[in-house]
Parts: sequence; C-alpha cells; structure tokens
Amino acid sequence: FLFTASFSGSHDSDDKTSWLNKITSLRCLIVDGKKTVDPTQEWNDLNASLRADHFEEWFSVRKGKGRVQLLSRDDRDNIEDIACVIVGDDGGGLFFHLRGHFTAADRARMEAALQDHDSE
Repeated sequence: FLFTASFSGSHDSDDKTSWLNKITSLRCLIVDGKKTVDPTQEWNDLNASLRADHFEEWFSVRKGKGRVQLLSRDDRDNIEDIACVIVGDDGGGLFFHLRGHFTAADRARMEAALQDHDSE
C-alpha cells in the first residue's frame, strides 16, 4: 500500500509554527511482513534507492530484527527531505517520506519528538 499527499500554502522560513505545519509532501509505504513474498528484499531495495538519492543517515536504532532509521537530504531552495524506515521483527513495517522547509530548530524538535512521548 502506498499513500501520497501534497500540501500547498506559503511557508515563511521564519515561521515559528510547528514543523508539522511545514510539511509540503508526504508519502507512506506499508509493507505487510506476512503477505509480502520477500519483505527483506523490499527493504533492501528501498535502502538502495535512498542511498542512490543521496539520503544520509541521521540516526538509527536496532533491536533484534527490528529497526528504526531516520535519514535526510538537503535539496535546493531550502527544501529538505526526511525519510523514516520502521521495520518490525516479522519483516513488515512503515516507510515515511516527508518534504518541507525545515529549519535547524525544526530538526531539533523532530528529534525531541522521537525521544520524548510528551513532545509534538
């Protein structure tokens, strides 16, 4: 299952609103580990595609066969791509690709949101 959404509107780089409001494009891929013939190959193909698109790993966490990986890529015009790969022990998982005008402060808030469940 692949879900894609695009958003429009003005995004001022000095805007103090939530980083969630700065997302201009969102793609989501769901891999069902039980229904996919070879989920490991799906994730390998996705990782190869991310490397080919020059994404750099921001951080990753592994536990058993499961993992969470966050990657980013700076583009021109202050647009940044952020990818998140979440793989469970059964090989299934989620992939999110966000695009937006994120600042360094936005990135810090994103990192805090992943570390602190009380954050935005």
